[in-house]
Amino acid sequence: MSDYSDIIFLMGAIIMFSFLTMSVNRTILMNEMNRVGHQTDYYALSVAQETIDEIRWIRSESALNQKLNEFPKVIEYRADSDQAGSIPFTVDLFETTASIENDDIRSIELRIDVSSDFGIGGEGGNPVQLLFTKSFVK
Repeated sequence: MSDYSDIIFLMGAIIMFSFLTMSVNRTILMNEMNRVGHQTDYYALSVAQETIDEIRWIRSESALNQKLNEFPKVIEYRADSDQAGSIPFTVDLFETTASIENDDIRSIELRIDVSSDFGIGGEGGNPVQLLFTKSFVK
């Protein structure tokens, strides 16, 4: 080696390789965070649908009011494929201002909010919201 140009090229290649490695690692991390977030939102939809299924079987307005008093609550959701871990979801149930009444039927609109710190928005992210209309015969 007659000069230092080979060493300078080698140092430049090492620096470029380290930048490339950091970029690939960051991409892999972001993809994994998105995968976990989307999977958590999918589970949040399942929890919201299970809540709707519970409400669907309520027969009277007084029973519905008792059910509304049980919320907000935390539900530990376990996926079938992973029995070792669970995801905590905060479920809240609201009666919206939209209600339809006629002579025979009273319909009440309910909003189910399901949130988790592991979702797409992370802590403080937007919850999954579903609307459900429950009808009662007068």
